[in-house]
Amino acid sequence: MGEPLKIAVLASGEGTNLQAIIDAIEEGRLKAEIRAVISNNSGSGALRRARKEGLFGLHLSHKQFIAPEEFDQELLKVLGEREVELVCLAGYMKLLSPRVIGAYRNRILNIHPALLPAFGGKGMFGQRVHQAVIEYGVKLTGVTVHIVDEKYDHGPIVLQRAIPVLENDDAESLSQRVLEVEHKLYPEAIGLFAEGRVKVEGRRVRIGGSFPNRG
Repeated sequence: MGEPLKIAVLASGEGTNLQAIIDAIEEGRLKAEIRAVISNNSGSGALRRARKEGLFGLHLSHKQFIAPEEFDQELLKVLGEREVELVCLAGYMKLLSPRVIGAYRNRILNIHPALLPAFGGKGMFGQRVHQAVIEYGVKLTGVTVHIVDEKYDHGPIVLQRAIPVLENDDAESLSQRVLEVEHKLYPEAIGLFAEGRVKVEGRRVRIGGSFPNRG
């Protein structure tokens, strides 16, 4: 059946999507191995979760380096040493550089709490997204897992799942229901890569039975 997919999770905050990935692996729903958890926030919940699970956790921030290129070099060094095949952004609050994206072209995923291309782009994260959804008055929102490119929330879409916006929703209640969907959809998307079922053709992502050469 092949080896587990080696992944790295980059997170800035509490790390609930990281936990969802950990749970999916432990429960046998996802054939993957978390080779690294990297955070630009030394006090993040993601790093605490990594330590609790005995995973390799690393605080790596641009503030530790004089030049952005030095950060890129160190990040790529760590990913290479840990033999990472797929990078998963889970609430990571920094835009990766073209150098990093180029090194892992079509092998970096992000999860966004709306149905892209709506309610995405620079500055659209967390509660800001849900508040914008409420204020706009849309009837459906949801979750998108997409491949990362050089622009915020722009790369090819792998999976989406819609949920209704209820009449009495506010940003907080909506965020809780969206988060529940995130925790299911992200492991599912990573699993498609682990099974070699993803093929990227321009902006379109084909999901098949299996394709030669994983990813």
